[in-house]
Amino acid sequence: MHQLKKMVLGLAVFLSLQTAQAQLAFHAPMQSGPSWNTWENIQNSPRLKQRKTMIFIYADWCNWCRKMEMETFANPGVSRFMNDHFNLVRFNGEQKEEILFKGKKYGFVKVGQRGYNEWVALLMNGNVSFPAVVFLDEQGQVVQSISGFKATDELLMIMQYVYSNAYMHTPWAAYQRTAKVPGN
Repeated sequence: MHQLKKMVLGLAVFLSLQTAQAQLAFHAPMQSGPSWNTWENIQNSPRLKQRKTMIFIYADWCNWCRKMEMETFANPGVSRFMNDHFNLVRFNGEQKEEILFKGKKYGFVKVGQRGYNEWVALLMNGNVSFPAVVFLDEQGQVVQSISGFKATDELLMIMQYVYSNAYMHTPWAAYQRTAKVPGN
């Protein structure tokens, strides 16, 4: 009899844990963090011409790149704004495979022990550095390239500036004085 009670109690605990896990999974957010894609996937997508594209350029060895991914992009407000308003591309700036952009191939250029993909140099007007964020308009034209680590509020303001097309008529310095960070 004692053995049967232990089995029933064990089964009850097991079932309640399974139910709790199922409830947690059901209530968990559908997505956490940015929905990164590759350029190869984005360039053939119909969404390319429907929204602006945000390209995060990183290098595997770059500590500031990791910090930006773990702090800035991990922020729920930042990732939500990114996912809602941009095509998102995460690109290793030292990628050796060629990239096709507007009918032209861009490959790897070796510099010392490392190197860079020519596409990064094109997007950043020759100023290759990591981390970087590049915004393209719906026609694939560079709107802005930004080097260096960006904290949450700073990146939110930059994304709002680009997404709202304020860059077309308002200088960045003027925009910074008057803009409110989305979600604040």
